[in-house]
Amino acid sequence: MRALWTLAPGICVIAFAFTEIFSDLFHPTQTGSLSDWVGRTVFRLFRRRPSLLSGAGPAALVIVIFLWVFLQAFGFSLIYLYRFPQDFRLTGDSGSGLAHGLFSTLYFSLQVMTTLGLGDIMPKATAEWLKFTVTFEALVGLALVTASVSSIVMIYPALSRMRLLARRTTMMMHAARDTGIDLIQGSGENLLGDLALAVIQTRVDFIHFPIIYYFHSDHRRSSLASSLPKLVRLADTGSRATSSEHVQLAAATLRASLNDLAATMHDRFLRHTQGTTSQDDTSAIFRAYAEDHVIRE
Repeated sequence: MRALWTLAPGICVIAFAFTEIFSDLFHPTQTGSLSDWVGRTVFRLFRRRPSLLSGAGPAALVIVIFLWVFLQAFGFSLIYLYRFPQDFRLTGDSGSGLAHGLFSTLYFSLQVMTTLGLGDIMPKATAEWLKFTVTFEALVGLALVTASVSSIVMIYPALSRMRLLARRTTMMMHAARDTGIDLIQGSGENLLGDLALAVIQTRVDFIHFPIIYYFHSDHRRSSLASSLPKLVRLADTGSRATSSEHVQLAAATLRASLNDLAATMHDRFLRHTQGTTSQDDTSAIFRAYAEDHVIRE
């Protein structure tokens, strides 16, 4: 009977954690994952205090990594509990009453996962299954450390590209207003083409690193939510019949890339947000994005 309420649930928890980690790292386009739920929940909680909203993304990332580790450690602790303390050698205070329960197996599991190995709880030499399981968990812990560091290292370049697009757009608009120079006159197709490429890259980043949606910028110049409506207006301006054919083509490309980005945002983050009932309404989706990040024109 003990196997039914410790061994089987432990295997299920480990399988669930593996599935979530694989989904987050190698199949991020899938919605409904654990990281989606964590990011959305943390963002909604921080959104109640807009002054703290910039901490929502980093907090969500830390919580996701913590859950990866905890779920694996908890699952293995249930497996160890199946044969605890019979197949374990306890030394020092570990032989006390606390040693005979889930607390001790979780403590041991965390030791194994972090390769700490204090030695107060150890598998017996005769427990072959336990030695293989402990070794496997240590490998899992090493893989989790690598995956966590890699996730952080890859996310921040994506954030930098997103902030760069926002800041470039804002600075160009301010410069055009201050100088009175039309942004798309002359060789404006080059500028529009560069912006379209940056928007496409941002869409790809949202697909591969969806958690960056929850990274809020306190500075409007660096806020993508504040800059996207400006890009829509710029694309519409370039599409006018008075523009040259090359400018119209570049503007149409920019508009198509913005529509594509809006559709991705709608499907992944804003499907159930009021005012975004259709993925074809780009302006409404960008307004909802700005409202979600407490950006108001």
